[in-house]
Amino acid sequence: MQWNFQSATETGGRDIQQDRLEILHCNDHNLSLAILADGVGGYASGEQAAQLLIDIARDEFTSGNIDNPEFFFSLVCKACHSELKNIQKTTGILSATTCVMLFIKNDEAHWMHIGDSRLYHFRNDEFVFKTRDHALCELEGHELESLGLDCDKDAGASLYMCLGGKNDIHPEFGVSAIDQHDSFILCSDGVWGALHPLEIAKLINVNSNSDKFAQILVKHAVEKNGSTSDNTSMIYASPTRTKNRSGGISRLLSAFK
Repeated sequence: MQWNFQSATETGGRDIQQDRLEILHCNDHNLSLAILADGVGGYASGEQAAQLLIDIARDEFTSGNIDNPEFFFSLVCKACHSELKNIQKTTGILSATTCVMLFIKNDEAHWMHIGDSRLYHFRNDEFVFKTRDHALCELEGHELESLGLDCDKDAGASLYMCLGGKNDIHPEFGVSAIDQHDSFILCSDGVWGALHPLEIAKLINVNSNSDKFAQILVKHAVEKNGSTSDNTSMIYASPTRTKNRSGGISRLLSAFK
């Protein structure tokens, strides 16, 4: 089974694009890797931290360290976190990034995330699953307390885990058997802040044949977020399907009305 990958990114209302995307393939092993990183706001040079994650993942992938997806994910995250901490020590610059990665090999999908960059899983164009953000607003009271945080003061939107942050890192992993009915979206908060997963599922349902899905969805999210839109990026992964080139885009646009 062959998979198709689309990606799109917009700066939105920000001065700097801190999102980074990468899609890698290894034909010898019939596998693909999709990576999305989002430099963390409030930290300096978030775009450099996001690019560092991409560079490390690309190097490890091309070096052939791809037999065990969970090991690969852990290796990349630890290396990036360590390098960002070293940069902090030598330069005094605190730089951080979130990340989400999807590894597809044959009939299995493996993923991981750190921070609030998300993965959505769809099956038969219906929403199945999303990753849980490593953000304080996602935590229950007892979970905040276990992290040494005050339930009343700290339960905002701030991340409690990111690469390069003051935290230890504990990537969350997922795995699923897949077939021609599955699809995935990796996205930054510019997308999920604007579009509910059920809305995205509807758009997938009416747009399964369009090769412009990622571009139009990202533009729609930016427009919906308005002039203060964050950087907005996504990767869409789906099994290769026979394309019906007549009316694919028009059907997508009609879904926004």
